[in-house]
Amino acid sequence: MKCIAAISALVLVITTSAFFAQAKSPDRNDAPLTRAEAVSTYTRVYANKTPEQVFDAVSKLFSFADQNKDLAMEYPDRQTMVAYRTGSTFPMHVQFQWSFKVAPTPSGTEITTSLKTAAAGFGRRAGGGSPTRSPSVIELFYTRLDYLLGVSPVWYNCKDFKNQRSNHSILDALCFKAVDLRPDPTAE
Repeated sequence: MKCIAAISALVLVITTSAFFAQAKSPDRNDAPLTRAEAVSTYTRVYANKTPEQVFDAVSKLFSFADQNKDLAMEYPDRQTMVAYRTGSTFPMHVQFQWSFKVAPTPSGTEITTSLKTAAAGFGRRAGGGSPTRSPSVIELFYTRLDYLLGVSPVWYNCKDFKNQRSNHSILDALCFKAVDLRPDPTAE
């Protein structure tokens, strides 16, 4: 019995370490993003779109992916939305915390995105979390948001996105146990 518990603990430590090593690594050679790269990666301006339209599209993006099973959303203030995606795979429980800030601009709405990832063993709640510096998962998010806002006719599913890029380190924040079909952007 002690042997099984020790093996389970070892598997948990190895799996969690591997997960966080992947989650913390940026897509390109572990180099941190410059300020200009970070701004261009995490921020977009949507012309002729209101903050409400942008938040509605973000909400639709996550609700479609999760079919409302492992998803929670919060609106701490008028400019902020937080989406929590959770999932479990033995021996871990994972939580992805997406945060969005919007600000009206003279031409539309600016949105800035951040992402944290946390993992814990079964029976424990994932808390805290580490910032995820993965330009690929943010790029996938924005290509999907572009589609839902009518900016682009292209919707990438996770498999196609991975196949088109050599650097796609962590897409789990959008792809982990998600429905991977193209939604109708006009559906409510």
